[in-house]
Amino acid sequence: AICLRMSISANCGYHLIRMFRFQTSRFKSRSNRALIEHEQLIYAIEQRDPQLAEMLMRKHIARAKSSIEDALSNPDQRDT
Repeated sequence: AICLRMSISANCGYHLIRMFRFQTSRFKSRSNRALIEHEQLIYAIEQRDPQLAEMLMRKHIARAKSSIEDALSNPDQRDT
């Protein structure tokens, strides 16, 4: 039962992340920045640098969280 709840919770989390990604993708500045962050993360992985990859991923998640919070508090504001 616990595994089923965790699976459902993870699945809901996945869909929430997708929804937030769609919502924040309308902000051009965030989309451009996210692309750069992804490229940096790929580079760190290619260089086999786990510390750099972790640091970049944590910063990416923090920026994405901030972007989502901004989007939720200002739903009509866009920079596209």
